[in-house]
Amino acid sequence: MRNVLIVGAGKLGKGFLGEVFDAAKDWKVSFLDKDPRVIENLKKPEGYKVMCCREDRTDHRVITDYEAFLVDDGYSVADTAIHADVIMMPLYPEDFDDAAPYLGKIFQRRAKENPAQKLDIICNTNKNHLMEHIEEMFYRGMENQETIAWFKDNVALRDSIIRRSTIADTNYSTDIRTGVVASLLIQPPLYNDLSDVEWMELKDNILLLKDLKLYTINSTHATCAYAGYLKGYTTVEDSIADPEISQLFDDVMEESSFGLTHEFPITKEDIFDMCRCLKIQTKDAIYDQLLRVCWDPARKLSRNDRLTGNAMYCYKHGLDPVHIMITMANAFA
Repeated sequence: MRNVLIVGAGKLGKGFLGEVFDAAKDWKVSFLDKDPRVIENLKKPEGYKVMCCREDRTDHRVITDYEAFLVDDGYSVADTAIHADVIMMPLYPEDFDDAAPYLGKIFQRRAKENPAQKLDIICNTNKNHLMEHIEEMFYRGMENQETIAWFKDNVALRDSIIRRSTIADTNYSTDIRTGVVASLLIQPPLYNDLSDVEWMELKDNILLLKDLKLYTINSTHATCAYAGYLKGYTTVEDSIADPEISQLFDDVMEESSFGLTHEFPITKEDIFDMCRCLKIQTKDAIYDQLLRVCWDPARKLSRNDRLTGNAMYCYKHGLDPVHIMITMANAFA
């Protein structure tokens, strides 16, 4: 039996990572979270439910076989972390500053009690260029160079790209919906084999692809959201089903790929391979709310973000980005 510790038991932690590891054979799942209400709900005997919406079917799964730990001064999760094969960290960027040093202190024990077992730590956050900082945060929790040396020799700290919408009312909700259409792209190499865990995919060039995700997946998502909101739709699914919005989606994707392939060492095929999941329709809708995607338009219109930044790459290389500008106008509206 292999062990995975999921640090962050919110929507993504439970609805995606917890579900796929629970469905795999021979994996024991544990959760760690700092929110008492999240852990209190997870410890209820009925567990939690995940509605897994696939292209051809919908699976209603009830997850009960796991452990749940609250971040505490006594490090009650220590024995689990010391023997984990994989640690997944679906966290907001700012939460790594607390989570990594906390685990770093536990790794001081692991370096002494279980030094030979290799460990993969996979960070699941949308923000790019954080890995050096996260590594330093782990070291901050370690009090000696021996533990740091052990970490460097025995731990694979890796980045990933999230391409799945996972929806719930709150982070502590135990009723979750997820669109099962795209894998988690993980930076190789790993020490442990994840081939038996569905929707885990090793992918080279993660750093560049993650930069480009903002200008591809996020820009087309915004395209659907702002256009759909102005037409009176409330969900992403309803918006993308509209023929006019679907065409705008395709046009923005074409413009984006032009600018990006001229600016970066990447092909149009690479971009479309990463983004092909975007227009897959699931058998049942997960009811991804447009307001969630529309939120914070000022940030999303900023100079280097998904719309203006995208348009500027097109201008730089000689293309008038008409359809990206339509989306910008929709965002302003």
